[in-house]
Amino acid sequence: MKYASMIACNTTPQLSPPIATRVSCEGLPRFISDGCSPPDILMIIQICLRFKLFSFFVHIVPTAHVAGVVGKKAALPCDTQPLSSDDGAAMVLWFKEADWEPLYSYDIRGRTPNQPKLWSSPTGFGSRAYFRATAVPAILLLDNVSTADTGIYRCRVDFRNSPTRNLRVNFTVITPPNRPIIMDARTRDYTRLLEPYDEGTTLELVCEVRGGDPRPSLIWYLENTLIDDSFELREDGVTVNNLTFPSIGRQHLNSRLICQASNTNLAPPQTKLLILDINLRPLTVQIMNKNRVLSADRSYEVECKTTGSRPEAQVNWWKGFKPLRKKAKNFSDTNSTTSILTFVPEAEDHDNQLICRAENSRVANSVIEDTWQLNVHYVPIATLKMGSNLNPNHIKEGDDVYFECNVQSNPKANRLAWYKDSQEIQHNASSGIILSDQSLVLQSVNRTASGDYSCLAHNSEGSASSNPVSLQVRYAPSCNLPEDAQVLGALKKELIELLCAVDSNPEPSNFEWTINRSGDISEIPPSLYTVKGQTSVLSYTPLEDRDFGTITCSATNSVGKQETPCVYNLVAAGRPTSLQNCTLIEQGTDGLHVDCIEGFDGGLPQVFILEVLELPSKSVQANITSNFTPSFEVLGLDRAMSYVLNLYAANAKGRSELVTLYTIAVRSPDKYTGANNPFNLSPMIASLVAILALLSAVVCAIIIAVYRCHFIRRHVKQPPSTNALYTDDSVESFAKKDPPTYTASPKIDYSSQYELKMDSEMDDDPDIIPVQFGEFYNFIADKKPIDEYSKLGNEDVNKKVYSEPIIVTKNGSISFVNRGVTARSVDISASRHEVVTASRRVRESCI
Repeated sequence: MKYASMIACNTTPQLSPPIATRVSCEGLPRFISDGCSPPDILMIIQICLRFKLFSFFVHIVPTAHVAGVVGKKAALPCDTQPLSSDDGAAMVLWFKEADWEPLYSYDIRGRTPNQPKLWSSPTGFGSRAYFRATAVPAILLLDNVSTADTGIYRCRVDFRNSPTRNLRVNFTVITPPNRPIIMDARTRDYTRLLEPYDEGTTLELVCEVRGGDPRPSLIWYLENTLIDDSFELREDGVTVNNLTFPSIGRQHLNSRLICQASNTNLAPPQTKLLILDINLRPLTVQIMNKNRVLSADRSYEVECKTTGSRPEAQVNWWKGFKPLRKKAKNFSDTNSTTSILTFVPEAEDHDNQLICRAENSRVANSVIEDTWQLNVHYVPIATLKMGSNLNPNHIKEGDDVYFECNVQSNPKANRLAWYKDSQEIQHNASSGIILSDQSLVLQSVNRTASGDYSCLAHNSEGSASSNPVSLQVRYAPSCNLPEDAQVLGALKKELIELLCAVDSNPEPSNFEWTINRSGDISEIPPSLYTVKGQTSVLSYTPLEDRDFGTITCSATNSVGKQETPCVYNLVAAGRPTSLQNCTLIEQGTDGLHVDCIEGFDGGLPQVFILEVLELPSKSVQANITSNFTPSFEVLGLDRAMSYVLNLYAANAKGRSELVTLYTIAVRSPDKYTGANNPFNLSPMIASLVAILALLSAVVCAIIIAVYRCHFIRRHVKQPPSTNALYTDDSVESFAKKDPPTYTASPKIDYSSQYELKMDSEMDDDPDIIPVQFGEFYNFIADKKPIDEYSKLGNEDVNKKVYSEPIIVTKNGSISFVNRGVTARSVDISASRHEVVTASRRVRESCI
């Protein structure tokens, strides 16, 4: 056996191939443990395989198929399990069938399994290989596999007792493909993928991958769903898959579209991911609170909300076909956009449509809108026009006129009123004013119907007036001066201007002036007068007496000739006539107010003058001139004094007759008391003086009274003097001042109006002091009979008399006005000269 081993180990190269092969190959299993080193054994095996002496054995060796990935780890299996439990692997040999070069050995002969002897060919696996004997099955691990590692490997396992076992390993090294790329099929552009797609469009994408051994498959996935596995292997080594994905929608937003290239399960596939970004149309748009009623010319905020658009929708407002720009504010959140419109509806917006329109400008045909049919309440709109068959320029007196008022309102107008100028027109059929539903009829109009007409409509929103329509009723001229003939005064050779003003519609086309000289009527030539509008001015100069007379003026227009001419009586100028109906009213404690009516001015401009004279001195207290009306107001008069008021008018020719008014006042008792009394005596002395004075006065009064009583009874009553206005002690006896520049008014005879009447009862009553004022007492006693005065004492009667001021007018009448003034008898006696009487004769009582 040792000999055979020696031959096998030492003499094999010297033997001829058949003998060496036979001896070595057949005897190798038996002598493997007899001292042959692994290289020798491998050499023997190599020789046997070279000469095909092991062909039968080769055909029955099982083959395992193993794949590895370039750059990754690979495991080549080798079954090292013995057939019996008392046996075990002594050595494991690895070599590659392509060149039968030994690659790796695992030797535990004479060693423990924990300390094997390892060997790896430096030109083969080198340090990349490691045998893991404890694995089941045992594996040869390879790091960083490369394409050169591809081939058929043989694993030979020598056991201690069992025959040698061989295992073939077909090791395939797989080269993974590169990472795929995705492009737009139409543009072949990589950057197009960064832009979002529009909803509803069709995706056309190309996925390409280069490399890979074996050639990889190229598959499209949507999320985890395979959607296309129809790839193409091109000759240039590129694998292509064209994807057509129709009508992407909202459900595909942010979905993952994956192109996957794979040629083995040993490594993860190469993928390219595309997340779908999609421009979405807005889903909904709604105007909030559409069921409300709007009022015209009021501001409202209208809200519109849209959802579903990506990116945010553009919201626009339209009123009918008119866009509302710069009146809305938009607010956006994750999935919705809210627009708030500040809207002021107008009357014409009623039944119009307010539209909220949402649109994604990046998506075609993405516009959606919501419409609101507006219900706008507004103040009525009234339009007034004259009847269609009427010509406003040819309406004359006697025609019938009607107006039509067209009213537009929401809600419906509940009241319609008609106005002429600013005055409301009431229905009055008897006067020819007829109001119907929306029309006004004026029957047989006259010139007073001219004016601006309007209608006013009212509803719950308010009232509104229509446009004014002017009605001009045409009529023949009429004099626009007082109906009575005007009296004008002029001097000879004095140029005067006569103004003829007429009222007509249309304006006069012609004026005609005539003069009537005592029945001789002649036309005044047009060269003497001018015409302007509705007035004509005549410049006329009377040269002699016959040039004074009646001048008339008539005008003519398209309607007709003036029926009644304007009349002017031209007279020679003179003094004005006296004032009429003068009335005196006291105001307060120190004022008077006098009103008169002016008379004829004498044909010349006149002024009005009031003179206030204090009695008894007749000193002028006031001189007031009025250039317009005979109305005067005098302030600052002393109520304790009496006054004469002279009133007259004056022009360039002179002054009128005087109108004289009188006021009588009695000094009040408190006027004579106080610290200013110059006779400031002690109370006792004053009392004595007063008693003595009183006694003296009583005695004197009795003597005088008795004397007068007997004197009056002896003489017959004489008629009062026609030239006397006061008693012997009246203002006529006072020193007169220089007369004024104007002529004094004539004396007035009051004796015929006021006679002295004394009752027998009064003569018999010694307590009454009768003072003869004609009808003076009768006038005072118009409310109280004379008998009441007969029952009073002297002092009381005097109070009654002197408390009533007297007004003497131009015609001589006397009136009394109660002034509420009282006086003591002493004061009355002291100022008897202030008593106004209608007669010089005074009758006093006899005691």
